[in-house]
Amino acid sequence: MDTKGTWLDEFDAREQKSIDHARLYAAQYDHGDPGHMHLKVIAKLAAILDRELLGLKTEYSITRNLVATHDE
Repeated sequence: MDTKGTWLDEFDAREQKSIDHARLYAAQYDHGDPGHMHLKVIAKLAAILDRELLGLKTEYSITRNLVATHDE
């Protein structure tokens, strides 16, 4: 997904990875570990912004690779 010119640009790379971690957790690992509610709220807010500002219908879409590469 191209994120240039979206609400995600308001966050630095580290913050964007945190948002994506929350989305991944909510989509695949929703088992109630500590911080569970915070991750669910972050993922839900990201989904609302995607829907309202970008017209995306995917509830939990990951916007970038969560694994660091040599290019980063």
